[in-house]
Amino acid sequence: MSESDRPSVRWRVARSRPVVLALGGLDPSGGAGIVMDARAIAAAGAHPAIIATALTVQSTAGCRDVEPISPKFVRAQLDHLMATQNPAVVKVGALGSGAVAQVVADFIAECTCPVVVDPVAVASVTLDDGVGRPLASEEARAILRDRIIPRGVIVCANGPELEALTGFAASDGASATLAARALIAKGARAVYAKAGHWATADASDVLVFDDATHVLAAPRLDVADVHGTGCTLASLLAGRLALVPDASNAAIVEAARWAKSFLFRALESPIVVGEGQRVVRIERE
Repeated sequence: MSESDRPSVRWRVARSRPVVLALGGLDPSGGAGIVMDARAIAAAGAHPAIIATALTVQSTAGCRDVEPISPKFVRAQLDHLMATQNPAVVKVGALGSGAVAQVVADFIAECTCPVVVDPVAVASVTLDDGVGRPLASEEARAILRDRIIPRGVIVCANGPELEALTGFAASDGASATLAARALIAKGARAVYAKAGHWATADASDVLVFDDATHVLAAPRLDVADVHGTGCTLASLLAGRLALVPDASNAAIVEAARWAKSFLFRALESPIVVGEGQRVVRIERE
């Protein structure tokens, strides 16, 4: 038996894959949160490592309750995982409590890999009264704004999220660019401003750096009732970014364009998994 035919050698060759560590809430419906993170990261060609920051009572028809995970347990998971798996990229989603957000912020301050931030604070699937269920406490949002976003190599935010984080209007590409630069001034390298909530004819997102802005053009699809688009985009981008040796600005642009294109194709034919909203169709290319 040659050296290359030995089982241990074949295993190393076949299984080597960059790891993306995703932290976020668990949506039991599988349409958003860390379940969708895992599917999107794998579709991008990376391996997902998943840590839940909060549990939810949720389906595609609505989010009923949120239960943050013990911060001590989150930290224990992070420490144990980092002892054996070195992530190429970290993706941060819903944080739940301020105590968990503090743990995540401390962890990010210690790690050296690129961080992709999806600043989700409210469930997109609403309650019976039409009000979205908060997925992060006020303390968690403050820590996200002041400690986590400044470490982000890219922050993926929709219009309402940008407005909440900066206090500036973000209703189209021009105003979102100004809001994005406010986050960049606080330390973020790049901001991906999503057009989904804008009252514009098309759905052209903008990717903003300190010295450049890229328009990611696309026609507008009727996706008002599709669940989990935000976490899917951020996780696709994180997975793609994990495949390159460094998170240069050029690599971020390429990853963002690929993620946008992948998500657009997926949204052309979302799937039905029960009552309520449809979910993004994720298939490995």
